[in-house]
Amino acid sequence: MGWKISINVIMEQYLDKLVRWLRIEMGLFFLLILAVVVLGMTGGIPNGIFVGKVFVKTTYVINVVAIALALVGTAVAVKLFNLNTENNLRRYTLDDACKAYRVWSFVRLTILFIAVAFGLVAYFLTLDNIGLFCALMVIAVTIVYCIPSKEKIKNYLEKAKQDKE
Repeated sequence: MGWKISINVIMEQYLDKLVRWLRIEMGLFFLLILAVVVLGMTGGIPNGIFVGKVFVKTTYVINVVAIALALVGTAVAVKLFNLNTENNLRRYTLDDACKAYRVWSFVRLTILFIAVAFGLVAYFLTLDNIGLFCALMVIAVTIVYCIPSKEKIKNYLEKAKQDKE
């Protein structure tokens, strides 16, 4: 009985460490978004170079790519994370399952960051609100689905443990 309690204490400490790393990654995600915004506001990204009647087709293409990245990137990031964590956690030990969770969380944040960054860059280049709207949608999805918590990780690990039994 004492052995099982010490394993639970060690696992709780490991989960705390994992949640702390995931929150650091989430903080870096938002800092990188802030860096893109600062670049756009200070002229690091040329503002409005695709504005005017001459660039209507270019603006259209940039906006369509921003929309596609927002829609496809969000769907792929969320679905890919769920598929890989649910399927792979069944095969892994508890330690490896936590590592896989962290890796796939990073992959998900990277995909979402690409969509946000392109939307923001599209906004600054075209000064059209579509890119900004796409970036804000992806940020909202990130906040809703990707904020790490100990309870979410425990649910994934419990599901994996029940599937093994």
